[in-house]
Amino acid sequence: MPELTDEQRAGAGAVWDEAMELAEPTGYSFVSVELVRTDGAWALDEADLEDALEDALGLY
Repeated sequence: MPELTDEQRAGAGAVWDEAMELAEPTGYSFVSVELVRTDGAWALDEADLEDALEDALGLY
């Protein structure tokens, strides 16, 4: 998995922050993402991340 640049990380963070500001509160929620270790480096499980974001943002 390619690493994100600092600019890409900032952009993703800004999108997340905006989505959270626009989201209607639904009460307590919990989101988790699996980590995988590949070639000695930890990374997010991309499929799990996609599922978590779909659930968190209501993109079913």
